[in-house]
Amino acid sequence: MKTLSAPPIIEHAWNCGCAAVHFGNEADVARWRPCSQHSNLFFTRRNGDPNVTEAKTPIREPRPALTQAIATVLLFALTVGGVGASSLWRRARQAESEALIDSLTGLCNRRGWDKRAAAETRRLQREPAKMSVFIMDVDDLKTINDRDGHAAGDAILEKVASVIHLVKRDNDLAARLGGDEFGLLAVDTGTEDADKIAWRLAEAFASATLSISIGRADVTPEGGIIGAVERAD
Repeated sequence: MKTLSAPPIIEHAWNCGCAAVHFGNEADVARWRPCSQHSNLFFTRRNGDPNVTEAKTPIREPRPALTQAIATVLLFALTVGGVGASSLWRRARQAESEALIDSLTGLCNRRGWDKRAAAETRRLQREPAKMSVFIMDVDDLKTINDRDGHAAGDAILEKVASVIHLVKRDNDLAARLGGDEFGLLAVDTGTEDADKIAWRLAEAFASATLSISIGRADVTPEGGIIGAVERAD
C-alpha cells in the first residue's frame, strides 16, 4: 500500500465528488461508500491523525457522495484556512448530521426519516421484522397560525415533538415530515405493542392539551415502510 497526503484526497473529493472522508472506525466505515472508480481508498489512523491509504483492490461498493458543499468546505479549509485534518473530518460529519435534523423541533427531518427508513427496509429484506408506522397531524394548525401568529404555531409544533420524544423508545425513529405532519417508526414492534404505543401517544397528547390526529399501519414485506406510511396517513 502507498500513503497519500491529505491535500490530494481533498482534491479527490472535490474533483470526483465521492468525498472519501471518514475516521476509520467501524461506525464511520459503515456509512462511507466511495465511487467505483476510487473504491480502493480507505482511512486508518496514524499517530492519532486520519491517514489515507490506497489498496490494490477495491474494498467497498459505491454510494451517493457527500454534498459538494461539504467537499468545498474541506478543500477551502485545507488550502486557505489551514485547519487541521482531524478538525475537518469532525466538521464534515457534523454538517452531514445536522442536514438530517429539523431545526425547529430537534427531531429528524424528512431527509433523516427517508435515510433511516431505507436502512430499515434493507434490514427487512434480509430478515423478518415487525414494525409499525404512526403518522400524526396537528389539527387546525393553519387556523392557529392565522389567528395567533406563526410563533404560536411553532410553539405547538415544539410541544408535539416533545411529547413524541417522550413516548418513543430508544430505537424508534421520530421525525417531522413537513408542516404539521409527524412520523414515528416503531421498530421490532408487533401488533400488541403497537396498540400500546398508540394508546400512550393519544394519552400523552390529551394530557398536553394537544389536538392531534393519529394514523397507524403495520409494515408488511409487500408494501414496506412506504406502503405503511401511505396507509397510516
